[in-house]
Amino acid sequence: MRRLSTLAFRNLWTRKARTVLTVTGIVLGVATVFAISITGASTAKSLEDFFAQSSGRADLSITGAADSSTGFRRRLLRRVQEFPSVEMAVANTWDQSLLLGHDDEVSLQVMGIDPETDRQVRSYEVEQGRFLSAEDRRYTMMLVSPLAEKYGIEVGDEVELMVAEGTEVFQVVGLLKDKGAGRLNLGRVAFVPLDVAQRVFERGRRVDQIDLVAAPAVANDKVALRQLKEDLQAELGAAYVVDYPAAVGQSVAGALSGFNAAMSMFSVIALLVGAMLIYNTFAMTVVERTREIGLLRALGASKGQLLRLVLSEALFLGLGSTALGLAGGPALAFPLMKLMSKMMGGFPLESFVMPPVGAVQGLVVGLVVTFVAALLPAWRGSRISPIEALREARIQREGFLLRRGWIIGLALLAVVVADQFVTFLSGELFFITLFLGATLLVPQTIALLERAIRLGVTAVYGQPGRLGSMNLQRSKGRVSLTVGVLMVGVTMLIAISSMSASFTAEVHEWMEAALAGDLYISSFRPLRLQLMRHLREGRAWGR
Repeated sequence: MRRLSTLAFRNLWTRKARTVLTVTGIVLGVATVFAISITGASTAKSLEDFFAQSSGRADLSITGAADSSTGFRRRLLRRVQEFPSVEMAVANTWDQSLLLGHDDEVSLQVMGIDPETDRQVRSYEVEQGRFLSAEDRRYTMMLVSPLAEKYGIEVGDEVELMVAEGTEVFQVVGLLKDKGAGRLNLGRVAFVPLDVAQRVFERGRRVDQIDLVAAPAVANDKVALRQLKEDLQAELGAAYVVDYPAAVGQSVAGALSGFNAAMSMFSVIALLVGAMLIYNTFAMTVVERTREIGLLRALGASKGQLLRLVLSEALFLGLGSTALGLAGGPALAFPLMKLMSKMMGGFPLESFVMPPVGAVQGLVVGLVVTFVAALLPAWRGSRISPIEALREARIQREGFLLRRGWIIGLALLAVVVADQFVTFLSGELFFITLFLGATLLVPQTIALLERAIRLGVTAVYGQPGRLGSMNLQRSKGRVSLTVGVLMVGVTMLIAISSMSASFTAEVHEWMEAALAGDLYISSFRPLRLQLMRHLREGRAWGR
């Protein structure tokens, strides 16, 4: 009786197909939980690194609070430079433009920088040519090397750029590597001298952003840097926003939290299906090994020993499956990260982070789900008496969940309905509650449906049909599990289709409300009211 654990391993090995199926469900759930955690952490880290790299040494950035293309006055720069603990500050402008003279007009951002000071704040790596100079007597610009290579632009070439009034010709004096500042706007950026940008885009003395470098003692102290940020914000007032350069990446990551929430739902589904497979596995195991359990009881095995026997099988499954799931999580994270990158318009996710919290979550979920799913069959098996187990035919008694589970199911569904009025369930918990409530109603639903269809099935298939229909009543537990798995699949298909249709309808509704018209005209530069009069009179087409 001391070596019962060997029987647990032998049972799993004997029923290989069922063991593999159960393991697959647990592995999929654990791997999905870990992969989602990796994808979320890697996305956030990639965004932070991207914006931190493009901002260079800048510790803080200042922008206008109002959403305006005109920016704010450059005289704010001197005010910021004189602020205590500010070592250096540089101003820049951002303008949307078109690069002409190619088969396709190239849309890009034009960044106006101070050639003498901006290199001390931002990182520029010149691959060919030279950096901008304030002494240049003509309009010059720098492009990022991959963009220039794509459109056949070389150092010394002259390119035509759309500006506020018509076009201007610029000479390309340098090509930058796809690093540091060259990664701004995913490389679709051109750098020109600040005074030139203000002139050709009619910005006057206005700028769009000020980047500042704090004194080393402040920059290396998070508390001191946060205090400097708060002091600057209080000094400048609500007309400006003082923030960390990488905060944009953090906000984008936050905006994508909905994707992570949706993926978490898939992991919950995988775990629920895995739990049902585990429960079914051990329920069938107990039924098939009833005589074996009776012999063990007759030989002196206690209820506790039999309970530990079945739970040790669950432990083998849980530990092995969880280990495989944690190993497969990083592999599953790669396609998820590619999907995330595609959703972000091709943004490169170059950081790969495996958060310990995600691994712990996968470990706990895998073991807990396995243990809880196996506990009820194990408890039932340990309560079988030797005489009852050794009978040739043993009457299967319905458990409490089959007889009274519908009461709990209705209560859970009532909680789901109440959540529609007073939200208190999280997304995952809402789905689990809904799923469990519906699953607990399955046995009673099967009984009602069986009585309703018995006559019809008998009329079509005769006596075999009647026996098959009545067999549903004799195997409510197994049928309920099968129906539950099918219910999850159908529910997810409907849910995904509904989400897609709802999102499309929402976008169309927003467009109808926001745009109203049949056609929409936009431009990278401000449109004049005169264009509206020309369109009304039909003069835009030469009439």
